[in-house]
Amino acid sequence: MTFTTVSLVGWQVTLPKLNIDRNEHPRTVVYHRLGTGINLMLRTDIAQDLDFMIMSIGREVATWAPITLINIYNQKPLADNTSPTQGWTADRLQIWLPHHSTPTILAGNWNMRDPSWDDRAPPPNSHTRTTLEWLHGLSFNHMNEPNVPTREDSNGHTSTIDLVFANETATNAGSISDVFVDTRIGNLSDHHTITFTVSPPHDKIPNRLDNGLNWKHANEEEFCKALRNEIEQNQEEHTHTVRELLNPSRKTASESELDRAVNMIQNYLEQAAAKTVPPRRLVHMSKPWWTEDLTKAYKDLRNLREVLRNWTREFHHPSLFLAEQVTQKHKITIALVQKTK
Repeated sequence: MTFTTVSLVGWQVTLPKLNIDRNEHPRTVVYHRLGTGINLMLRTDIAQDLDFMIMSIGREVATWAPITLINIYNQKPLADNTSPTQGWTADRLQIWLPHHSTPTILAGNWNMRDPSWDDRAPPPNSHTRTTLEWLHGLSFNHMNEPNVPTREDSNGHTSTIDLVFANETATNAGSISDVFVDTRIGNLSDHHTITFTVSPPHDKIPNRLDNGLNWKHANEEEFCKALRNEIEQNQEEHTHTVRELLNPSRKTASESELDRAVNMIQNYLEQAAAKTVPPRRLVHMSKPWWTEDLTKAYKDLRNLREVLRNWTREFHHPSLFLAEQVTQKHKITIALVQKTK
């Protein structure tokens, strides 16, 4: 038996080891899009393993240090043996994990369940407890939205076992954001896709335009009208700045000139926003985007699937009515996720 990978036009595939024997079966692989300025280097100088990949990722000609991204399939080896490395992938990774002062992200199929991210999970077994103690000891925190299923089998059973962890160095520097379980990205797996944004380390810059405003309910037409009014009220300064600085023929500018132009534009935006964008009203019941309605929708979907399974088990054939109800409920749940997000 040999392994194969799918070739995709415009994408580079990276295998977990430089040389893979015919009797070896890798369970991790990485693709990255070509021509996007991404530098990805497999750190074979640290470790080579079929079930995890330690990579440094960064941008071409970037001045910031690369971020460590580790792709993991946490499972026992395919074949029983007496090797001293016998055990779960996470056990082997502990030996090779790079120094935690580097922004580091761990992502993949962990095959672990814990009530801290899945209310329906049983108490963790000893291996899960040991792995979490190791991760927390290195300042790694779980980044997934709790109680959002990442896997769904053919019978409709769901679980949250695909996980993203990031150490404090990464989270404090803003190196990871927008972690999201995206059910809209189709594939041949029974696992959902997890997306997240990796950014260069940076100092946190407050968003002055946010300022407690509810942009979700802003009216674009009213905002644009208010913005035009602000420009008209400052017509002399605006015309002078555009003519002298913000024009295609101007090739250079001093730092102070650019600061004045930026402050002028920033002031336009702030004044227009203050006049047209309603304030965000936070109350003690305010929550992140994952709401109680979504939790209830997923619970109702699981219960309906359970009714369908019980019917099939009792009568030895599926109920067309219940099957249609499950399909419609699934569509409604996905639409609710997209609307809320």
